[in-house]
Amino acid sequence: MCQCQNNGTCDHIYGNCTCPAGFHGPCCEEACPFGFYGLQCQEVCHCEKQCYCDHVTGSCNVTDAPVAKELFMKGLLMLIAKKGGEKKQK
Repeated sequence: MCQCQNNGTCDHIYGNCTCPAGFHGPCCEEACPFGFYGLQCQEVCHCEKQCYCDHVTGSCNVTDAPVAKELFMKGLLMLIAKKGGEKKQK
């Protein structure tokens, strides 16, 4: 049985959560890491001067910048993992 968070929807047949934009993880428990946004956190933020980007919409918001070292590292690891998966598929 699903225990989806952040308004994720449950597939009651397979027990998987489908996450809304801005969230990922088995139960949609994690917001997109720093530098990413959107469905499955696949969109890359394009904010100037490394400003915070909204994890749902990708909009840039200078006044809402988190202390970002941990979020930045998560984003970097996600990007590295994505690039590694692309190389394996070739």
